[in-house]
Amino acid sequence: MSLEHDIRSAEGYFELSMFEEALEEVKNLPEEYRSTPPMLSIAGHSLLTLKRWKQALEIFSLLVQLSPTNPDGYLHAAFCLHELQKTAEAKEMLLVGAIHLKGNAVFYYNLACYECLLGNLDYAEELLEQAMTMDAHFKTSWLSDPDLEPLRERFLK
Repeated sequence: MSLEHDIRSAEGYFELSMFEEALEEVKNLPEEYRSTPPMLSIAGHSLLTLKRWKQALEIFSLLVQLSPTNPDGYLHAAFCLHELQKTAEAKEMLLVGAIHLKGNAVFYYNLACYECLLGNLDYAEELLEQAMTMDAHFKTSWLSDPDLEPLRERFLK
């Protein structure tokens, strides 16, 4: 089999939601291809879906190093940190990548979640409003997000 076939196989498995198989295909690639942003992205997103937070964090941290202008690395590394109960570190990861994330509504939404959990409700509210301005989807999704429970409680008072 050719290298091109192996890359297409990894992409195909990922698109079919066959995440273990996608990871196996990426793992079998030569290092110089395995460490490219597209293959790191496939591996990282597969690991996220499988809730393998530590491994996904390693992949997305590498993506941040190799492709510092790619917002995906910062967003997903931060999410992994948050899932590993390291919310303050997740916030810091987002802030490190802020220059590349300011046009992304998910940046503001996730930062709102982290600030909310860290007890900074005023700032969390500002960030949430920014996210909702950029993406109307967040006008309803925040109502069921457990990370924003303290903010919802604040509005019910």
